[in-house]
Amino acid sequence: PEVSTDGVDFTINVTLSSEAAENGTTVEWTVQQCINSGVCNPPEKIAMNGSDANWTSTITPVETHSYVNYDIVLTYADGEDEKFPESGFSNGGKVWSDCWVSGEDNGGNNCPAVAVLPDDPLPAPALVTTIIVGLSAALIAKRDD
Repeated sequence: PEVSTDGVDFTINVTLSSEAAENGTTVEWTVQQCINSGVCNPPEKIAMNGSDANWTSTITPVETHSYVNYDIVLTYADGEDEKFPESGFSNGGKVWSDCWVSGEDNGGNNCPAVAVLPDDPLPAPALVTTIIVGLSAALIAKRDD
């Protein structure tokens, strides 16, 4: 997939060459989901379902995810492994969310156009009033000593 969406199944399909399919090659998918706060969940190895040439697996991206890092590992019949992309997560194995935030930047074609603020008033005026009353009481108590 070219893009991922919060809470919507993200499916990857791998088609092996006929030679790889015939010699017992297996496929494993490693995914790591990173959320808008900048935290990345630990990578998860996910066995792909399939046999012969066609392999598939699905994850559901978490709410507020920014992107999904991934790599695919082919294990050949002789025990040798090969990773795609070769450099794994660091160069290339990434699919961005349709609404992501990364520090000051954001993007995606499914983000709200305008930020919606809550209708509830902010608690700051009450907090300031409480501090002023508390300080006044402390000053009055200090004068009485």
